[in-house]
Amino acid sequence: MAGSRFSKPIAGRLAKFATPQMTSARSVLLVVVAGIVAVLIGVSLWISLGAIAQKTRMSMGVHQIIDIVDNARQIADTDHSFGVVIRDDVVLRLSQTNRIDITGESEGFKAATNPWNGTLTAFISGAGLLRIEDSVSSQICVRVLGLLGKDVRSLGLQQIDVKSQHEAWRQIYTDTSNGTLGRAEINAGCRSGEFVNLALTFRLHS
Repeated sequence: MAGSRFSKPIAGRLAKFATPQMTSARSVLLVVVAGIVAVLIGVSLWISLGAIAQKTRMSMGVHQIIDIVDNARQIADTDHSFGVVIRDDVVLRLSQTNRIDITGESEGFKAATNPWNGTLTAFISGAGLLRIEDSVSSQICVRVLGLLGKDVRSLGLQQIDVKSQHEAWRQIYTDTSNGTLGRAEINAGCRSGEFVNLALTFRLHS
């Protein structure tokens, strides 16, 4: 009986003193946990948005190349004088029909801007040959060639050359390579420098 008489008052007194401390500690813990969760969610969202942005730029970059090839081929189909004059500026020609925007100049050619803010030029490099030169990072170079390399023959891709700022052009693919562009050739071609110039030569007539 004595135990039961004193147990409630003692428990009440302990609860009275313990509850504010426990409540405060719990509140701090909840704030800390909520902060950590918010940071993790923010980081995950940032990573996800970054990955989406990279995929979007990659898609735009590859489509920009394919669109130039397709538009140039359309002109060549109706204008048989197009594609005959060596170093004929294709970006300039496409801009005259509002198919591309000129944003600068590079080595005497009108230039467009690719999705990575690099320069892109296109010109006739030989009879019936269209050469596109794209300034990209080594990492983007690998990814672009990885996508284009899946079906080089149907794209009419004749030759691929790569060079960094202080190098000469290095040929890493020709149409005599059994229509295959392997990972080893891609990594070797895109290996040097933070930025490289990627040259893609296509048949003008599909």
